[in-house]
Parts: sequence; C-alpha cells; structure tokens
Amino acid sequence: MKLLWNQILISFILGVLLGSLVVGWKTHYWNFGPQNESKHSQKMLERFSSQLSLSPDQREKVKTLLDRKHPEMEALHQGVQAKMEALRLSTNEEIRKILSEEQQIKFERMNAKWKSRMDRRGIPPGIPPPLPTP
Repeated sequence: MKLLWNQILISFILGVLLGSLVVGWKTHYWNFGPQNESKHSQKMLERFSSQLSLSPDQREKVKTLLDRKHPEMEALHQGVQAKMEALRLSTNEEIRKILSEEQQIKFERMNAKWKSRMDRRGIPPGIPPPLPTP
C-alpha cells in the first residue's frame, strides 16, 4: 500500500511540474493581441537593450521609434487578419461544395472544434499561431 501512495505522489508532482511548463510556454508564445501589445513592445525593448547593450539615450530613441511605428504595424496587422479570415472562409465554402451532406456535417463539427480551441487560446480568427522566437 505504501508503494502505491508513493507512486501517486510522484505522479502528482510530475503532473504539476508538466502543467507549469505548459502554462509557461503558452504564456510566452501565445499571448498576443490588443491586451498584450504594450507587454510585447516592452519585451522587445528589453531584448534590444540587453542583447545590443543600448545606452540610456539609445534605449529612449528605440522606445520612441517603436511607439511611433506601432499604429502602422497595428493597421497592417488588422488588414492581414481580415484578409486571412476572408481567405479561410472562402476556402471552407469551396471545400463544402466538394463534400457530401454527411461529410459537410462532420466538416462543420471539425470547424467548430477548431474555433473553440482558438477562442480558448485567445487567438483572433484568421491568425495562425506565432512561431517561437530564438
């Protein structure tokens, strides 16, 4: 009986550690969007500062530049997002035309599951997940 409790305890601890790693990875790589833009800009500035050894004056100039360019980047991002969503919807419509009625029902379920996963992750429609940065 004692061995069984040890195994349960070890499994529980490993599960907690694995869960923590997954949450950390998800937070690091998947948090983007309007609510995280300032965090993203701050992280970029920190990375530039540390990896390029920016002086305080350079750091302030880079911060000003990032702040100034942000509206342009956001507008471009929104345009691409809308185009990606339109392309996804038109592709799905063409796929539906190829499928039988039974396959269309399954296809709709697949799309609903995909949308649910994206919603849970906070990923806007039309946006593929970001690639990890080195």
